[in-house]
Amino acid sequence: MLDAAEVSIVRTRTDAYNEIIETQARAKGAALVDIHQLLTQIQDKGFVTGGQRMTTDFLGGIFSLDGIHPTNTGYGIVANAFIKELNRTFAAGIPPLSVEQIKKTDPLVLADASRSSSPHGHLSRDAVRALRSVVLH
Repeated sequence: MLDAAEVSIVRTRTDAYNEIIETQARAKGAALVDIHQLLTQIQDKGFVTGGQRMTTDFLGGIFSLDGIHPTNTGYGIVANAFIKELNRTFAAGIPPLSVEQIKKTDPLVLADASRSSSPHGHLSRDAVRALRSVVLH
């Protein structure tokens, strides 16, 4: 665990590195995807697909159980950000992935409170509540 001062240092250094990366990418005409910005946007607003709002919270559908690596759906969102930038920068013509289709079979996107469990291994609303209460309390 990091304390507040350590978190501040990490954020400051991350921002500095990201500025260097952006400067170099722009100077070379490279495609640049700001994953930090993308994840901050998802953290602030969530990401809605298939009628479900996913978040960066634990068991929110974007990150896997380790809280570091994305779920399959999270990786799909990131891949689409790369596809969008490659198409914008280089007119690559790459079709985007269907995040909704990925979500349907992603075992780490838990059933939303408004939906029942899915035959694809998603947990029911009650199971999600129970798991969250054990892990978070």
